[in-house]
Amino acid sequence: KTKMPLRALPVLVLVLTLFAPVTGKKRSSRRAKSAMTIKKECERTTCRGVHEDDQENCVLKCQSPECYEQIYAGNELEPGEVDRDRSRKFNTCMSTSGRRRRAPPPVGSPPSVSSESTLDEDGTRAGGAPEPGEVDFGESKDQL
Repeated sequence: KTKMPLRALPVLVLVLTLFAPVTGKKRSSRRAKSAMTIKKECERTTCRGVHEDDQENCVLKCQSPECYEQIYAGNELEPGEVDRDRSRKFNTCMSTSGRRRRAPPPVGSPPSVSSESTLDEDGTRAGGAPEPGEVDFGESKDQL
């Protein structure tokens, strides 16, 4: 039997670690993908015919008018300007505010149903349905 010399062991460990596959944390989160989808949709629809000098500001406004107002409104980006600090603040605003503008639905898709109920002139829900958590005794307010 031949034994591997002890001094070859550190070299072998070094070689194995250099060629070992590296797996790290996934860099693209669902939120980042959603932001990219919204950005692409804004570029394709709302900002489609906008001059390239105004394109970046248009896309930022389209993505989140509220965050754009907070971060860029006082000092819009100049054509070709890259401001990493404000870009980071804008992305943080979008992800923390929950105010991301949803991309418009695809053409031909049914309109979304609103979760808000319609109220009659007297402030009651249309159709006589009780408010959530309210008990309906079958009597109108006029009879009480």
